[in-house]
Amino acid sequence: MSFKAKLYIEGQERNLLNSVLVYSQIADYNGRPTQLPVSEPLQLAFESTKDDELFYNYMFHPDRMFKGYIRFFKRDGFQKDFDIEFANAHIINLYEHFSSTGDDPMYMHIIISYGISRVRGTIHEKKWNPSNPFEEVEETATQEEETSILDLYYENSEGEQVSKLRKNKTVFLLINTSGMVGKSIDLDLSDSDFNFEYNGELLENDQLLGLEVTADTMKVELITKKQN
Repeated sequence: MSFKAKLYIEGQERNLLNSVLVYSQIADYNGRPTQLPVSEPLQLAFESTKDDELFYNYMFHPDRMFKGYIRFFKRDGFQKDFDIEFANAHIINLYEHFSSTGDDPMYMHIIISYGISRVRGTIHEKKWNPSNPFEEVEETATQEEETSILDLYYENSEGEQVSKLRKNKTVFLLINTSGMVGKSIDLDLSDSDFNFEYNGELLENDQLLGLEVTADTMKVELITKKQN
């Protein structure tokens, strides 16, 4: 089960508020499919930012195509659940919504029509799709999988895995990686109900940035703080 999703397009990253992906088939009166499956455009919503020019550029340039993917994360917010990949895509609808009442942020809603998609290992291609980029990047995708974060979870001082955090407690974030020693990683800890203190300083927006990976398995000491 996924609890968090992010959109990635041309170096841009957005936390999704919701997404809708639909495949369907036309069936006869007995319920037997009468044609190949078709996919509807992908619908996405995310908080608006000051760096959203990219989406407007693609909206107003229908001759330009792009590729991207949505990554769904498991309950801990770190481990990958699965991806929705799409390519040869166009933005065919865009609107931004703001309301002065309630607590909902200003958000952008886009509809993406794509020539080809890959979901859970299954590729679906439309008749007008000009190329299949997934064949070309298969080797690259394998290499990326070899250098990844395998697992993250919290432990107490006795080395026992912690499923529920408590305020003003010292916990250890255990990080299992593959092929990442010597690299720096950024970790988003904001799914928790707590803020975190690291090396005597409160993490801004619960973002642990530029953490150097010194071993395949490493522990980071944190202190939980009640959110304001």
